Amino acid sequence: MLLLLAIALLSPTTFTEAQACLELGTVTAECNSDGSVSVTFEVANLSGLDAHKLFLPVTVDFPGGTATISPTVTIFTPALPGDGSVVATVEFFIDGATDGSVLEIPFALMHKDDSGDLQECCSGSLDVTIPDECDGILFIRGDTDQDGAITIADGIGILDYLFNGFPVTCLDALDSNDSGNITITDAVNVLCALFCPGTPPPPAPFPDCGIDPTDDFLGCGNYDAC
Repeated sequence: MLLLLAIALLSPTTFTEAQACLELGTVTAECNSDGSVSVTFEVANLSGLDAHKLFLPVTVDFPGGTATISPTVTIFTPALPGDGSVVATVEFFIDGATDGSVLEIPFALMHKDDSGDLQECCSGSLDVTIPDECDGILFIRGDTDQDGAITIADGIGILDYLFNGFPVTCLDALDSNDSGNITITDAVNVLCALFCPGTPPPPAPFPDCGIDPTDDFLGCGNYDAC
């Protein structure tokens, strides 16, 4: 997958680190609902050669294991000037990293010569800290019985939990409206999603597995369908 870069003038950017032939700006890392981490960083090219691509490694080792990166190739359109006059914003995704871990990720700016061959014009690295909330249990919102789909049994399951003390292992799945509380409204929302035309579906993670994007006190200890 090739990713085009958003390019802006250098003047609004405050750079945090210089690495001889390049300068790094802001580095951000955010959790996604599927458990991956979105990373963006700003870079200015000071190599004296226009950069046409940026290469990232496929995997990065850290004390807790190995994380994967995608995409590993970014195309600059137009080319990133070598005089530092333009700053590019690069985005990529990390899978498999542990919450709180710090990944040192190398990268290379690549110049295309007159023959069309790629040559490295500069290399550097950035430190990415994985946010603490990324490593959550995957689940599907509204799927009370953990069969991977929402059915009438899920609405009944919420009522069983509220009124009969039915044991559950993933409270987040019962919170069908993502309010941070489990009430009769959650059962109604599940049933309406099935039988009331025009009713919006449950919020993420739905219909695919994912982590809870909302910080609440419910939690999910175990969810078999993901």
